[in-house]
Amino acid sequence: MKFRNREDAAERLLPLIQIYKRHSGVVFDIPRGGVPIATRVSRFLEWEVSALLVKKISHPDNHEYAIGAVGLQGAYIDPQHRSISERYLKREIDIQRAILRRRMVDYHLKPVDVAHRTVMIVDDGIATCLTIRYAVEIVRSQHPRCIVVVSPVASMDAVRLLRPIVEDLIVLNTPSSLGAIGEWYELFDEISDEDVIECLSIDLHHEHQSMGLRLRRR
Repeated sequence: MKFRNREDAAERLLPLIQIYKRHSGVVFDIPRGGVPIATRVSRFLEWEVSALLVKKISHPDNHEYAIGAVGLQGAYIDPQHRSISERYLKREIDIQRAILRRRMVDYHLKPVDVAHRTVMIVDDGIATCLTIRYAVEIVRSQHPRCIVVVSPVASMDAVRLLRPIVEDLIVLNTPSSLGAIGEWYELFDEISDEDVIECLSIDLHHEHQSMGLRLRRR
């Protein structure tokens, strides 16, 4: 199964998340690729949307291959890559955390209360799943009602590792050999920070309109 683009992937996911319409929840995208899918999901569910600030830590010999993940407050390194030099890891963590701090400001992000709410974490593809696993850990520490991970495509290994740590995992395609995430999209444009800001701004406007409509109906 290939997708035309991220928007097509989002539309195909909607029937599978229909059941969550009766929940109170929040959608978190993983910037930047997950943003177009997450914004469509949030509008369908009529949930709040925000960005979850986590980034992968890349292998020194292969930028596309993740060896860990970093957030604003902490980091995780896959134990099988502990042999990589501390100097490299510290430099990478510092670089990625600086990007996350900048995004916090540029995206105009505010704290989101997830306690006792359903949280849906959305990305455009899951390969090693280190970033998503770390995102789940961050959200779990805030005591949500449940965590749902949603992605159009994920590796079999990622599915196996994620299932035990989330309440629901919704994936359309789990190929035996994943390759690069972009291979599963006919059009896989790079998402810029400006694109993210635009998506989040449009969705915030949509949220305010929906809230006003609900209040008028009361």
